[in-house]
Amino acid sequence: MLDGRAAHRRIVGAMTVARREREALVETFRAVGPDAPTLCEGWTSRDLAAHLVVRERRIDAAPGITFAPLAGYTARVQSQVTEKTSYDELVGQIAAGPP
Repeated sequence: MLDGRAAHRRIVGAMTVARREREALVETFRAVGPDAPTLCEGWTSRDLAAHLVVRERRIDAAPGITFAPLAGYTARVQSQVTEKTSYDELVGQIAAGPP
């Protein structure tokens, strides 16, 4: 069992890794621009950025990512976010992290 200080160091270490991964993702988004293809067939980097923003910032739509009966609503919200939010704003929201 970890003592309090060891547990704190472990949590802080994990947060640092997550922060670095987020920063690398944002750097990649900025480098490739909104129209780059992704490994998600048919999705551009803009689509992927919108997906991440919906997952982190639209609690009403996030369940449809994994719960099929709500997938249609999630898809509509993601389409709206993709169309109405500039790529720079999407990337900025990802850089800021979850609210």
